[in-house]
This record gives sequence, structure tokens and C-alpha cells, in this order.
Amino acid sequence: MTPELFIETIRVENGSFQHLDVHLERIAATQQEVFGASTPFPVSTAMLPKDLQIGIVKCRILYGRTCRSITFSPYKIRKISSLMLVNGDNVDYHLKYADRDNLQKLFDQRGACDDILIVKDGFVTDTSFSNIVFYDGRTFVTPSHTLLNGTRRQRLLRQNKISECPIRPTDLPCFQSAFLINAMMSFEDNLTPVPITNIRKP
Repeated sequence: MTPELFIETIRVENGSFQHLDVHLERIAATQQEVFGASTPFPVSTAMLPKDLQIGIVKCRILYGRTCRSITFSPYKIRKISSLMLVNGDNVDYHLKYADRDNLQKLFDQRGACDDILIVKDGFVTDTSFSNIVFYDGRTFVTPSHTLLNGTRRQRLLRQNKISECPIRPTDLPCFQSAFLINAMMSFEDNLTPVPITNIRKP
């Protein structure tokens, strides 16, 4: 994969694209930043295979200056019950690059844990595939430092369902649990929280 290729993941629920406009806006913004211009391309329910019109489906768009491919596949939420803190100071993922080699190298440091929680410049950011929200028994808080400012994270902040603040690894004991969120995973999916005691250091 070259740095000029990107991915966009969209949740399709019972044949309906969820928040399609927000995803298309991110594609256009990425193209504008990287190439200096955006090239709109159509995404519609007519593309969805008939056998994938019921349930939760993952739409994956691969694009650069133009759309390279649009694929659909059944989606099942990954069960994550433990996270390993890893140092990601040298990782840049502010755009949703198709090349995930640097994230994969961090993921390979997870040890016996299911996934990683990336610390960059001393602050907690994201897991290898999601933003994260912490619960302290009263409120839901997401780190203000992120690798990728995900669309669901932005929406929850606008709806005042979560707030944001800088979080360092030393702050984690202040919370009870953590929830992983991304375009495919929402609070409404009754996500199983990760106990804070299951966030481990190398």
C-alpha cells in the first residue's frame, strides 16, 4: 500500500447506510488535504448485495484521487476484554491510511491482551482500530488526544453524550471501565466494557 491510498468504513444497517454524509465529507477532506482537490463518487444502496440487506454490514471504500473499490461484508463485533499500553510516539494516523503497517507493529506488542491502547507524547489516544471512552461511574470521557478523530466520537461529543479531556496513563485508575467505539460499534450495541484493571503495562 502507498501512503496515497485511504480507507473509509461505513456501517450499513438493514440495507441503510448510517451517517453516509459524514463519511463522504471525510473522504473529500482527506482528498483535499493530500491531493489539493476532491473527486466525488457515488455510494448508494443499489450497490449492496441482496444477501447483505439484513443485519449489520461493513462497507469498505478504498480510494486515492479516485475510488479504487467498494466492498461489503457481514460484520461481527470483535470481543475485546483486555488492552496493552504501548508507545506510539512515531505513529501518524490522523488520516485513515490504507497502509497500517505501523499500527500492526504496535499491535504485535499486545502480548496476551486482545488489543492495544496507544500512548503518544505521554497521552492516552486510541486502540489499534477504535477510539476509546472511559467511564468513572458517573460520566463518559474520551481522550482529547487521538490518533484519528473518528466520526462516531465526533457525533457523541456534539450530542454531549461524552466529554473530552487529556488523559495520561497515570489517570486510568480514576476510571472503572472503557468502551471501544468506531463507525461500526456504538453504545447502542450494548458493548461489553473493558475493566480498567484489564488495561496493562508491558
